[in-house]
Amino acid sequence: MTTMTNQLDPCTGRISASAEGKITAAADCCDTLPLFCPSGLRCFPKEGEQGFLIPFGGGYALLGTAASTQGLNPGELILESGGGAYIHLKNTGDVVINGLAIQPDGTVVPPQKEDT
Repeated sequence: MTTMTNQLDPCTGRISASAEGKITAAADCCDTLPLFCPSGLRCFPKEGEQGFLIPFGGGYALLGTAASTQGLNPGELILESGGGAYIHLKNTGDVVINGLAIQPDGTVVPPQKEDT
């Protein structure tokens, strides 16, 4: 059995640049990072987000960024872009797209206007 020495530990770092298909993090452990996402999902983190870095190929890879659970119930999912667009998959079966709700029976419920 081989014992590994100089093993890297997971770490965190702020995304310091994300342009031209390259991601870098302000962390002591790394420079340009590969990014891993679930199959079928692609993303590109914004600068300033807190990233979770894991050992990979003698360096590090970005596994994901810190996320908020605000507005979510257990079992729900929100996909959101840096520009504010979102899709919320709710436990009720509703799919909410930028405030427009589509209920399981196909009924479309327009976004609720805020009182001014």
